[in-house]
Amino acid sequence: MFFKLACAFVLSVVTVGWTWASRRRERFHQNRSIKTSDFVTAETLAGGGEGVGVVLPVRGVVSNRTRDNWHTQVETKHRGEVAFVFVVEKETDDAKEAAERFVGGAAAASAEGRGGRRSARVVVSGSAENCSQKIRQQLRGAEELGAMMGDEDEDDGRSRRGFHRRFFRDEKRSKNRIKYVLFLDDDVMLYPSTIGSLVSAMEKDEKETGGNALLATGYPLDLVGGAGDGTSSSSSCFANYMTMVYHLVLLIPFSHGKYAKNVWGGCMLFRLEDFLANACKVKEAYETGGYSDDLIVAAAADREKRTILCPGDALFPMPLDPKQTVGNFLNYFHRQIFVNDTYSDGHMKFINHGMLLAMFLSSLCLTVGTVASAIDIALWLWTLAACSKTSSLSIAATEKTNVVPSLAFAVFFAHFLAVTRAKKMYASCVSLCERTAKTSPRDRKNTTSPTTRSASQTSKKPNAGRVARSGFNRTNWFKVWLALCLVYAVAPFVCAYVYFVSDEVAWSGIRYKKSRGKVSKVFSASSTR
Repeated sequence: MFFKLACAFVLSVVTVGWTWASRRRERFHQNRSIKTSDFVTAETLAGGGEGVGVVLPVRGVVSNRTRDNWHTQVETKHRGEVAFVFVVEKETDDAKEAAERFVGGAAAASAEGRGGRRSARVVVSGSAENCSQKIRQQLRGAEELGAMMGDEDEDDGRSRRGFHRRFFRDEKRSKNRIKYVLFLDDDVMLYPSTIGSLVSAMEKDEKETGGNALLATGYPLDLVGGAGDGTSSSSSCFANYMTMVYHLVLLIPFSHGKYAKNVWGGCMLFRLEDFLANACKVKEAYETGGYSDDLIVAAAADREKRTILCPGDALFPMPLDPKQTVGNFLNYFHRQIFVNDTYSDGHMKFINHGMLLAMFLSSLCLTVGTVASAIDIALWLWTLAACSKTSSLSIAATEKTNVVPSLAFAVFFAHFLAVTRAKKMYASCVSLCERTAKTSPRDRKNTTSPTTRSASQTSKKPNAGRVARSGFNRTNWFKVWLALCLVYAVAPFVCAYVYFVSDEVAWSGIRYKKSRGKVSKVFSASSTR
């Protein structure tokens, strides 16, 4: 009885959360062209003239989809200067050649319609020793941007040791142009307006609060993989659904439209001087055993009472790999739970262990309550069927058939209601992606003036709205429900394993060992322990 009631309570909470998230996005639609205190308006999507340095850690083989996403990042319409820094681990990394090729090709491409000056370079970070490889590359990228700010000499065409440089426009540069650093995953698909929207949110906060916001972030929208844009067939593997449902609940805290308590490491915009000056001790935590870039920032902001901005249109479609296996998912799930047992101080330990406990208890209640409800309904149906076959019923059997397991049926109704609200939330997210893509500066220009490109060329360009819609059309929501039940049935065991047993995790071919919440050793996943 307890677990069934607890299960119904958990499902009711997420149902309310998904309903609220859906309405917040619908409200963003309605207020997009109206100037309010809650939302960035369409007129400010291109941002101000502040310079932004974009740090993209890249590693290993670069896929065609990642290259397409790089194009969406480079084609930003932000009015200010944007300097892209692709950071690779080592000179022999396959990603270095791919990034240099991309930088050279993008430099030769037409810059028509872009905002401010664009530049790009590739730098080498070296291998991590006491933090995650991603954080090592992020720190190297921020260091490079800091060197750009402090360099008073104009670029004379010479190449600095350790990186390859190309400029899209203007061969001259001056110091102190870069005000913000945007840490971005290399596989994130942006809108032309994204950087401007993030910068506008930070600039507005600076005017209203004097710069209390530590950063601006965004959030991903997982989509089941498929054959490509435009297809509506459900061709993805079940592991995609398992990954998708893990993030379903996490979409709720990112749905306010202005603020958030959580941070997504795939998109984090800081003031560069703040970051380099170790604001809220984020840089220090990164350098000394840092593993989870986003949880470190979220805990630091909470500790120092700094706000986290999350513009409503910072929503990024993320099609999942249709070749993902259940083994790939289990490694991913292990890593996602593992981060909750990493921390840089007592405050972060309290928050992360609290989230780990909440995951354990909620998934335990959900699973046991669902199984108990299923058993109750199955026994009632079996008794009903058995009694219908005989004319002589005992008093006990008659009483059993007359008592309908109403609580068990209520639990499954709560499941149904939760999944329908999740679908409604996703529909609102997809609609938001489409509207954001349509209201970008490039699309507004294309709708008001003739275009010189053919329709086939236009359709081949990456478009977040089309990607989101095709991914939503591919989604089988019965599979979403099955994946929800399965993932949260496994979650209690993974939580217990991470907390009591596991002190190591493999991530992108590298194995990390933690001690007292921090990375203590980094070595190849194939090496012996």
